[in-house]
Amino acid sequence: MKKLRLIFFSMICFWMLGFASAKADDDYEITKYEVNVDILDNGDARVRQDVAYDFDGDFHGVYYNQDMRGIKGIRDVSAQVTQNGKTIELEEGNSGADNTYGIVENNAQNFKLKLYHKISDDKAVFTYGYTLKQMVTCYNDTAELNWKVIGTGWDHSLHNVKITINLPKKNIDKLQAWTHGPLDGQTKVDKKAGRVIMTLDRNPSNTFVETHMIFPKDVVPYSYNHVFKDAKRRIQKQEAKLVKEANGKREQRRRLKSLFTAFVVVLGVVYVIVAVFVSPGNKTKPEGKYVHSYEIPSVTPEVAYVIDKDVTPNTQAFSAYLMHLAGERRLEIVKSDEDKKDYRIFLKDEKLLDESTFLDYLFTRIGDGTSFSVKEMKKKCRRFKDSKRLNQYFESWARTTKDQADELNYKDKKNSAYGITFGICAVVISFLVIMAAVVETSFVTLKGAGLLMVLDLVVWAAYVYYCRTHDKYTTEGRKLRYQIRCFKKMLKDIGKFDLKEVGDIILWERILPYAVAFDLADRVIAALKFEFGEKAIEDAWGPNYIFVMSGSDFGRGFSESFSSALSSVSSSVSGGSGGFSSGSSGGVGGGSGGGAF
Repeated sequence: MKKLRLIFFSMICFWMLGFASAKADDDYEITKYEVNVDILDNGDARVRQDVAYDFDGDFHGVYYNQDMRGIKGIRDVSAQVTQNGKTIELEEGNSGADNTYGIVENNAQNFKLKLYHKISDDKAVFTYGYTLKQMVTCYNDTAELNWKVIGTGWDHSLHNVKITINLPKKNIDKLQAWTHGPLDGQTKVDKKAGRVIMTLDRNPSNTFVETHMIFPKDVVPYSYNHVFKDAKRRIQKQEAKLVKEANGKREQRRRLKSLFTAFVVVLGVVYVIVAVFVSPGNKTKPEGKYVHSYEIPSVTPEVAYVIDKDVTPNTQAFSAYLMHLAGERRLEIVKSDEDKKDYRIFLKDEKLLDESTFLDYLFTRIGDGTSFSVKEMKKKCRRFKDSKRLNQYFESWARTTKDQADELNYKDKKNSAYGITFGICAVVISFLVIMAAVVETSFVTLKGAGLLMVLDLVVWAAYVYYCRTHDKYTTEGRKLRYQIRCFKKMLKDIGKFDLKEVGDIILWERILPYAVAFDLADRVIAALKFEFGEKAIEDAWGPNYIFVMSGSDFGRGFSESFSSALSSVSSSVSGGSGGFSSGSSGGVGGGSGGGAF
């Protein structure tokens, strides 16, 4: 489980790191994009754009480009900004002063507008108003509006898009409209209101949204943009072809997504069958309930830590290791009178230097050969090179300790391998299920999404069942772990029973290193002081009374100081309402777009 969590956590960190890197510079998001267009009775289009920005960083303003190819001209330009509930009308000018707007370019190809409004880490809505001339073309048999309302010039995605086009008359029975753009969009044709509304949750950057509408000529009686030929049948035929292509693409996507969903379901079912019914590996019975054990484990505190958690020992376990050696009178630990966080460790058994290269390094390279102090260790390891060397020696000790535990054959390698495999598979299946049920909600019903989530829960339940019935410990390993955890439970529940049931005070000197390893030393020390009294402990333990002096145990203090010395290394088809069509009907304004500067 711990390895699985590490893998999963690493994946999340990787994704978050990539996201953070992408957001490192000043950036912005367009959270809402609304366009309201009133078609005038002379065929002109009065446009109002409301663009909601969310800025991350410092910006001077925004800009908008209107592609003028195919458009007869632009007039009545205005601009305003709304921030924190306050609306500011921007004045026209080319000075670049704050809260002004300037027409940077205005020709037959392009119209560019710049709005100057300094803003930092805030939200604002910028509004553009203008009138585009002769947007409606009148033919012998119909009137046509063919316009890329959103052009390909937006370098950021537009979210919550809504485009409303109002005609100058109501009750238009022969109103037809098609929209070209992302296939997820929707078009609503309201003939009674003489209105067409296009909505889209997200329009990707550099992607156009085009409206193609036809309606009777008398809707725009004063239009002077005439082409004297028939066009209605040609337009309907053209759009029918595009609609057919779009529906074909939708059907293809639907089939692919349905296949994807079916694949995920089959994968999940197969996983459950294999985990629950096939159950590869060595089946084991559930472990019994932990009870108090007063018997000291048959392994040293640092090895007990490894077997209990199935991890490489940490600095806390190393502190317990030193305390255990002190209890055996092979070391002596003395607390500094000047610094409460400093300890000096004296060597009493020189054979230790041959048994542990790490202790040899600490005594001979950090200390003077007979002793070393925590303060000396921190001072000599300020440089990265020295801190790295200390870390290497510590890791060597940790690996050696883990190897000592492994020699006891406590680990069932087959069950461990299967457990990791099943865990990784459960994470992958869960990710695929969420992708099918949440990210791709367009192709599953709410009921279907709910069933997929139930499948996800069943998959994880199967994983938990497998882990409980396939312990990663061998039979001997489970016995040893049970002994250690029952002993640990006794230490955790200390104070709820008579400590003298465990043994005399001398025995508790041997027990305390285990309490340090399991991070239970504080409560054990408090109980010992209460039960036996400080004077009795001092008389019994002699120099090792340092473990409980000042209400602070050596294990935690040394562990924190030791970790500090390692720190410089470790931070290592109808024209009615419906979906958008693909392709383009050749509408004007295709290069329009905008952004911030």
